[in-house]
Amino acid sequence: ANIRMKGDSLPCGGYVNAISYKSMTLTANRFYAVPFWVDGQMNVTHIGIQTGVGAAGVTHDIVGGIYKYTYSDDSWTKVVQVGPFTQDVDGKQSIALSSTETLTQGIYFVGLHADGAQTKVTGYWAQYLQNITPGFQGGSQNRNAYFYFVDQTYNATMPSSFASGDLAPYEYTGAVAASCYLTLA
Repeated sequence: ANIRMKGDSLPCGGYVNAISYKSMTLTANRFYAVPFWVDGQMNVTHIGIQTGVGAAGVTHDIVGGIYKYTYSDDSWTKVVQVGPFTQDVDGKQSIALSSTETLTQGIYFVGLHADGAQTKVTGYWAQYLQNITPGFQGGSQNRNAYFYFVDQTYNATMPSSFASGDLAPYEYTGAVAASCYLTLA
């Protein structure tokens, strides 16, 4: 069930190539980060977002990117970023990377940053995040996962790195996390 094919997107819902949930409200000037790991390598061609029905499209500048964790100095270094995404687009949109990005084995996060409050942008239920985030089974249906966030003034150029202590972890059960999605090569 965890094998991913060309054109699949991550995160995805129910082990299928689909965006699973879209009703998260982004706070202005807050950087959101959802961790995932790569075992071996993963090739990424696009970074995308989705807004929900009736969301009036993308109403603010939003950028997205991928960061990799560096154990030796306990930090996250930017790998690639895209954006801002096109405003007034309702539904799914993605931005192609200038070339396919190969993510080698390691821990990553996909980050999302907006300059204003954005309603109904792509969010993911905890159980769908279980495929890509470290977590633990809790009860018969519930699964725990987490994402990071930090309040930071918007800039179209995402920071080149974050110290781990700069990011506040948010643990949750049955809630949603705002996230871009990645399209695989």
